[in-house]
Amino acid sequence: MSLLCYQMQSQRVDITPPYAIESQLEPTASFERFPWLLEALRGLQRICESGQNISGIGDLRISSQTASFVRRVLSLISIPRLPVPRISPISGGGVGLLWNISGKEVVITVYPNDERLAYMLSNEQDELVSDGMLTLEQQRTLNSILGQLVERYACMTSDGDR
Repeated sequence: MSLLCYQMQSQRVDITPPYAIESQLEPTASFERFPWLLEALRGLQRICESGQNISGIGDLRISSQTASFVRRVLSLISIPRLPVPRISPISGGGVGLLWNISGKEVVITVYPNDERLAYMLSNEQDELVSDGMLTLEQQRTLNSILGQLVERYACMTSDGDR
């Protein structure tokens, strides 16, 4: 099963889930409901294509298995109002995802050859609120963690609309 999405600029993003479970992504509807998702997938594709082994810094190449795992993580997130995450390669072949809203941050780190992801949630004072490890089966917990970012933002937006 392959999902092709054409953007107005005629850029093509090919998302081919290489895993047995049915993808959470639905053609086009997902990108309309979750506008941050397409740009996040493009960012992941860019770092996968540009990865290299830099002497003194490390190996910034992302394996296809790690990229697939990150796509799976992104496809499990069911929060429409998220900003586009900052996506960074991590030396050794990992990927870091960072969401920041009004000083609150969630950092998700995916390491190569690991079916888990590490997360860290911090508040506006840069204090650690929670951290730990998650598996793909913990979709509700993942969404709860990210939901804490938009919870306050949604309240601030609705107060400002009055």
